[in-house]
Amino acid sequence: MAENDDIKINDKRRFTMSDDSSADKSTAADDGYADEGQDSTSDAGETKHPDGQAEGIGNPNFKISFMDLINSLAGTTLIQLGAVADPQTNVIKKDLGAAKQTIDILELLKEKTTGNLNNDESMMLDNVLFDLRMRYVLVLEGKK
Repeated sequence: MAENDDIKINDKRRFTMSDDSSADKSTAADDGYADEGQDSTSDAGETKHPDGQAEGIGNPNFKISFMDLINSLAGTTLIQLGAVADPQTNVIKKDLGAAKQTIDILELLKEKTTGNLNNDESMMLDNVLFDLRMRYVLVLEGKK
């Protein structure tokens, strides 16, 4: 296989060639990320780092919680039910088949996580499922 001189690799790991571990003491601020207590938040509620990158997008240290997952699926369902506009297009469009599927996914998560959730997570999931099911029925009946 022929070598390609156009390829350049930049190793951004922090280490030195010497055995002296104190030679390279860098902080999170050095690589463009704010410390945990120094998050700056945009108007949309996304946490942004100094380099403009949203927290979670390409950030291997970002952890999503179970409640974040439920909120995301609930928000998607509200868009699919036509209760809120799609944030990307600002258009209200109903897709009841997709809404039913997303509600079914939430139900599946409830079944598969039974006994593994804390009280807050369990109550939130139950409340979200109840609310979305009621909204779905109202949309099917043409009342909303």
